[in-house]
Amino acid sequence: MGRILDFEIRGSRAHVPNCSRFVAVMLHRDVPNVPRRQNIASMLALNRSMLLRAIGLLVLVIALIALSVAFETTAPPRGPHPYPMIRGGGLFLVVVGASLVAGAIFCKLLWHVLGAGAALASVALAFRAETLGATLGAPTNGQIGAVVLSILGEIVIIFLLPQLFPLRDDRTLPLAILLVVGFHFIFMAPAFGPLIVVLSVLTIANAGFGLWVRPSLHWHVTWAVDGFIKMGVGAVMLNLPALGT
Repeated sequence: MGRILDFEIRGSRAHVPNCSRFVAVMLHRDVPNVPRRQNIASMLALNRSMLLRAIGLLVLVIALIALSVAFETTAPPRGPHPYPMIRGGGLFLVVVGASLVAGAIFCKLLWHVLGAGAALASVALAFRAETLGATLGAPTNGQIGAVVLSILGEIVIIFLLPQLFPLRDDRTLPLAILLVVGFHFIFMAPAFGPLIVVLSVLTIANAGFGLWVRPSLHWHVTWAVDGFIKMGVGAVMLNLPALGT
């Protein structure tokens, strides 16, 4: 009789962990083998990620509104300018920069957002380039050639990146692309002037920082910073001729 009671007690104890797992799943909807602290930490990390995305999106919207207001309230430029394409280039940079920031916020759609932003920037430039540069004069053949050759060189180098650049992990390629894009701005200097060189230096420094100085930094952060740099310099290029500079 004692053995039977002992067996029943042991058997009931053997079922307690399974019962507690079941109750935990039903009450807390946690994974049975994961401690509650880990689930709480995961929830906090998720909430923090959502908060950062919301803040990033808010900053992006505010920046775009500020740029729109500045563009609408600034008087149109008068007289010839040494870099007639500067305003069109600024418009392109603002749109592409905004798509970079948006892609970093909605990281699962990053490449789709970037493609859509590049297409939107091209369409905006096609419709507004003539208006933006109407009073700035006509670009020279050398300026047009500098833009075309730098873009072609950029495309070729990006295409060859896997062979030219050791791809150590999934962050190397996107940051290497930012680096190449930064370098190609230097060769656009005859068309856009000193501001494009400033943009080149800033974007190269940002990509290099993410690649070599702080490899632990998530590359989406570097990607977003690159977008804000392009938006800032693009806004100056868009409005600087109208301010008489």
